[in-house]
Amino acid sequence: MKNMSFQKLKRRIPWYIISVLLTILGSISIVLLFISYFVIHNNTFFWCLLISWITILIVSTIEISILERHRKKAEDELEKQLHDKKRLLKEVYHRMKNHMQMIYSMLKLQKEYTEDELTRMALDASKDRVKSITLAHRKMSDEEEYIHIDFSAYVKNLINQLLNTQQVNEDRIAVKMNIKFALMNINYAIPCGLIINELVSNSLKFAFPGEQKGEVNVSLQTDDEDNYILSVSDNGIGFPGDIDFRNPGTFGLQLVNILVDQLNSIVELDREGGTSVKITFKKRD
Repeated sequence: MKNMSFQKLKRRIPWYIISVLLTILGSISIVLLFISYFVIHNNTFFWCLLISWITILIVSTIEISILERHRKKAEDELEKQLHDKKRLLKEVYHRMKNHMQMIYSMLKLQKEYTEDELTRMALDASKDRVKSITLAHRKMSDEEEYIHIDFSAYVKNLINQLLNTQQVNEDRIAVKMNIKFALMNINYAIPCGLIINELVSNSLKFAFPGEQKGEVNVSLQTDDEDNYILSVSDNGIGFPGDIDFRNPGTFGLQLVNILVDQLNSIVELDREGGTSVKITFKKRD
């Protein structure tokens, strides 16, 4: 049995028309009652009008009560459907989070059985990428928000994760954040998180050789055209001049370029005074 939605009910029985008609009928009845009793002095007419008015009032009250029950039933059904959809979404994201955790555990186990140092480094990088995605889904699941996430908190957790994974001495390398926006659509947050993961990871690994001290900055701003501007920069030794950023030979930077294209964004590389990567893309809700 199909339940009539509240929107369909409103289209079939416009509530404002009923309200206006009842107001008009009530006003006319009161005027006629007044005229019949005080002007015409016709008691029979007065009582007939009074009985008719009371009958209309009773019938209207019953009709409105019935319509209100239908409206409440339709609202309850919509509320139940919304609750079921939220529960289903939560279950989907919970399972996705568990699957990502399983992939992370498999990579970790594979590393334990690998002796080649380059392969171990590649597995560590893959683990960081998986964890960056897992963090986003965990925040959505915990906050029960499936369209936007708190991007500032997400990036903070992501950076702390990288610092712990790479065992960075924070007295030697400081990572600073300047995120102007709390909420971001998940379709942008995950690609941006992966980009930040790759670029910050590269800065932590290669920008400050030996015991060189420095600073890494991550920021998200908007320009006058309401575009997002994501920037990751450091004041280290600079991006190698013999490497083409858009056509690199490493998987990490290739992934960054794929994500940049996915966001339909413009990327700018500045090698002066270190390395600065600025990515501009359209802001959408």
